[in-house]
Amino acid sequence: MALAVVGGIVLVAVYVVFVRTSAGQTWDDESLIGRVGGSRSTARMSQRLLSMIDGLTIVAFAVVIVVVGIIRRRRRLALVAAISAGAAIASAELLKLLLPRPELADSEVSALAGKAFDTYPSGHATIATAFVLALVLVSRNTTRPAVALFGVLWSSVIASGAVAAGWHRPSDVLGGIALACFWLALGAWSLARRSATYSAPGRMSRAMPLAAGFLIVILLAGLSSSMLDGDPGLVPSNVSALIFPASQILIDLFAVAVVAAFAVILRDVSFGSEAPSDDRATAVSARVAAPEGGR
Repeated sequence: MALAVVGGIVLVAVYVVFVRTSAGQTWDDESLIGRVGGSRSTARMSQRLLSMIDGLTIVAFAVVIVVVGIIRRRRRLALVAAISAGAAIASAELLKLLLPRPELADSEVSALAGKAFDTYPSGHATIATAFVLALVLVSRNTTRPAVALFGVLWSSVIASGAVAAGWHRPSDVLGGIALACFWLALGAWSLARRSATYSAPGRMSRAMPLAAGFLIVILLAGLSSSMLDGDPGLVPSNVSALIFPASQILIDLFAVAVVAAFAVILRDVSFGSEAPSDDRATAVSARVAAPEGGR
């Protein structure tokens, strides 16, 4: 539950700071404008990847989650994971309609960024992150680190690519990641209350911190190489050329933090078909609900 609360707080905080304040909107819009100085090849690749995510893709994601659960004979686990991911995606579309974006940014910057789309939170970032977290949830605890490692690459590429392609502002994708975190952590907590037990974590779990650090290095290296392929001179003079890469770094770090935290919290938790005793169920629920270090 603690991770779900954190996700909810971040979702609200990002909206309040970056959508409901002049300074936040200006930074958000300048980040979007600054993408013109980035790699054009990266932008084109991002557009192709984003265009692949549609209703059929969502159905395919759901099928994968359910199939993994059925293979593991954990139908309830698969059902909760799929429902949680679906709730995240549906709520993202609903929030876009309910959350207004007033005109608060600097008028000149606002004109450059354009206001044709008010898309908080990003559906693409929500879909990508929800699928990754759902897949981590239905996987065996021994394989969760590997699933998380490869999954966060996908989540980061889609989230940061949404800004690089000009489809979303940075706040949109941060909100999408936080929304997916909220719903999947809530689903994990509901499962932990009924059918979770401790089991020995796999050897890969011990390498999680090192793997997360290595992944961050890879993402930063990829960002650096894509920026070298760009032309900062194309960025308008009233916008810093550093804002766009800074926003990309922030997005990548947040995606890694969310997926890594989810995997670490579940590293020694198994969801079985039989409910444990009341004492054990309570202990495991508390373990899943609270992060490491006495959380």
